Amino acid sequence: MRTKTKAKIIYMCDDDPDLLEAVSSFLRDYGYRVETAGNHIELREKLQKNIPDLFILDIRLPERDGLWIAEGLHTWGIKAPIIFLTGYDKWINRFYEPFIGAFQYLVKPVPLQLLLEKIRQALSAKPAPSFCNSTRALAGAIA
Repeated sequence: MRTKTKAKIIYMCDDDPDLLEAVSSFLRDYGYRVETAGNHIELREKLQKNIPDLFILDIRLPERDGLWIAEGLHTWGIKAPIIFLTGYDKWINRFYEPFIGAFQYLVKPVPLQLLLEKIRQALSAKPAPSFCNSTRALAGAIA
């Protein structure tokens, strides 16, 4: 008899609605529960309802960037893995990965099968220690 497991929850924050739809639809086909947000405010509202198992964040977002969001999540003590899925490929962002708990940094366009593989790896990995000592993200405020 097959044991049914609870679907892993993924929150994806990106300002490209077409990308949000394509990726979330793909991941739902693989049994993930996916919630999408177009900016940090929508993401904050979703976080008030539930904490996901994994985040997929864009770096360049309106008002608050993905790095700021990641720092805020760790300031709150949320240790879910983060995958950055972004078109902004700069070495400085890769430098910050271990400090903000990024599991992976993928540059758009990314093959969906590769993203799926990285999600599976992130969800099965042991949580990395958080080294975040942020001056940008205030406790209780992704606002």
